[in-house]
Amino acid sequence: MENKDQAKKSVLDTMPKLLQGGTMTLDKPIIAADAEVTEIKYSFRNMTARQYMDALGVDESGSPFYITRQQALALFCKAAGGLNPSVDEHDLRERMGLVDVANAIRLGKSFFSGVGNVGVQLIKSES
Repeated sequence: MENKDQAKKSVLDTMPKLLQGGTMTLDKPIIAADAEVTEIKYSFRNMTARQYMDALGVDESGSPFYITRQQALALFCKAAGGLNPSVDEHDLRERMGLVDVANAIRLGKSFFSGVGNVGVQLIKSES
């Protein structure tokens, strides 16, 4: 049992901190709740299973191996949900500029790929 727990811990630790969560500085600030927002906090690590599945359900054309841009943006919006008091998911989807959306999509896609890689490593460690 200790070997499996050690393998699980080391695999989870290989995911870069950037993909676990952080702060994204906006290229173009947005206005939300009458305040200028210049950065967005996000945490993929604190995302619930429901949030994860809701984000992937946004666009059914993805596959188990890749996600669409819509799904990646939804993942980022879910990861940012609740961490930014004056900003909700709608604000992010409707007000972020193109450069910021591209960065959010990149983070969402990178997180999805990272989760897949962690899953593969966990399966290998249990074999």
